[in-house]
Amino acid sequence: MKFLVKLLSFLTLGPHSNYLCMLGCYTHCRMGVKANIVTRRKYLTTGRAFSNTSVDNIIKGIVYHSASTDVFHNLAFEDWVYNNLDLTHSDVLLLWCNSPCVVVGRHQNPWAECNHRVVEGSKVKVARRRSGGGTVYHDRGNLNCSFFTSRERYNRQKNLKTIISGVKRRWPLVDLEATCRDDIMLNKDFKISGSASRLGRDIAYHHCTLLHSCNKDMLLEVLNVKSNGITHKATASVPSPVKNLGDMDARVYHESLIQTIADQFYTEREPLGKPVIYDVDPSDAQIWPGVHSYREELQSWKWVYGKTPPFSIQRGDDTLSVLIHVSQGNISGVIVRYVSDEILINSIQQLCASLKGSRFCTRTHTTNNAVWRFAKPTKVYSENYEVYSEL
Repeated sequence: MKFLVKLLSFLTLGPHSNYLCMLGCYTHCRMGVKANIVTRRKYLTTGRAFSNTSVDNIIKGIVYHSASTDVFHNLAFEDWVYNNLDLTHSDVLLLWCNSPCVVVGRHQNPWAECNHRVVEGSKVKVARRRSGGGTVYHDRGNLNCSFFTSRERYNRQKNLKTIISGVKRRWPLVDLEATCRDDIMLNKDFKISGSASRLGRDIAYHHCTLLHSCNKDMLLEVLNVKSNGITHKATASVPSPVKNLGDMDARVYHESLIQTIADQFYTEREPLGKPVIYDVDPSDAQIWPGVHSYREELQSWKWVYGKTPPFSIQRGDDTLSVLIHVSQGNISGVIVRYVSDEILINSIQQLCASLKGSRFCTRTHTTNNAVWRFAKPTKVYSENYEVYSEL
């Protein structure tokens, strides 16, 4: 009972106080305790009715492990924590992994960052996260670590030190170090972790990857984007050589890493309850009210592709050049330059006019190919406001 009161005092949902959201095993506990609701943050309680000044100065910590491997569920859960919890006196560590997917940064261009032929052929999902930074490939061989804290205590290097200290304590021969770019390097040359963050007025989170047994062949294939004629001002990723922790020590695997990092996290903070890892289901809307709306937005075409900064794509040769301007994922203009007596001017003009306002196709730039092949000529048809070309 004492533990539950402490839990409420730091991290309870206000209007939904029947749900002790931080621990799935304690959901829907009716305690008959009135919390002190504060309006500056949704679902926020200070818990000062249960604490004194000395207790308030102690930073508590709790570790979650997501039971889902769906990238959109996990990103939605990050949103939920960011938007709903008061972390004035507490830190949260979320450990999670995804089925194969490519995750681009908030300000990036997915067409410029990943090989869409490979993505579509392998059914790898494409997602856009809320934080900035570069593009990463996720699979079951990659552990994601999300550190949630107050804006005042936000410190990426401290979080990376937690990971490095935990790994070195258990596997002393693994040579890791953090860089000034907030990456973690293995043997000084190989990147095993990259970082990104989201900063709010009161709360912030820093998340990073940790490669332990990732499919490196697929990673390289998916992120290998050759020159494709795209001109853009979006944030560009910085390629780096990578390696798995498991390549250095076969005893490093997913479950061992989760326990190791959680143990280190708890040595640096007073556990909020027992120093254990709590499994959570990020798809459970009863415990996390509103989480489904976050997921729906994150998996929508409007967010994944429509948030892409304006760009242009051009293809051409000595006789024909096609330039397409794209804004918010939609074609804003098409320019065709040609030197030939065989091209039907009216037909080309009609095609360009019909493309304007339609979605730029995610299928390996087939919108551009459509204009190209039409001019050669070929058949073109429109379906659901997206343009495809017959091969």
